[in-house]
Amino acid sequence: MKYKFLIQKNEKKDELIIREMSELEKGSFALTYEETFKMVDISDAVELGDASLIQAIRTKRFFHNITSSQVIVSGIKTLLSDNNKDSLEVAFDDFDDIVVEVMEVEEVEDEDVKLDDLLDDKKGVEEDPAQDKTPDDKKDDKKGVEEDPAQDKTPDDKKDIELDDILDDKTDE
Repeated sequence: MKYKFLIQKNEKKDELIIREMSELEKGSFALTYEETFKMVDISDAVELGDASLIQAIRTKRFFHNITSSQVIVSGIKTLLSDNNKDSLEVAFDDFDDIVVEVMEVEEVEDEDVKLDDLLDDKKGVEEDPAQDKTPDDKKDDKKGVEEDPAQDKTPDDKKDIELDDILDDKTDE
């Protein structure tokens, strides 16, 4: 996207105004944002260097990337060094910052591969022997292991089991 920044000195109010304009259609720019700074703050930041000036012009609403910020800083420094100018326009196109990476695509040979063959292919896949067992096979695996009938029961069910066990013991006598 193309941008233009109009940087103006307002010496009556001792301010620096930056107007950001964005290209909405080819060749047509519209004002998208305006920020006003105290000239004292900008002058102090200029003396401290570009990094300080970038920090001074960045706000919550006016926060450009480093490349466009450097273009704005360059314009501010040019404007402040020339006492005969009241305004200056700088342009920036962030399309130049977009990195296009070309990747080579590997050609794949067309082979007659059937979808069913791909789905049925189990090479290299370990089978789970328990997966194919029936419920009766699983019971056979547990032979010899005593199961606690109360293991999977709720507390109320456990009371009923205990009561049934007591009643069964008394009827056996």
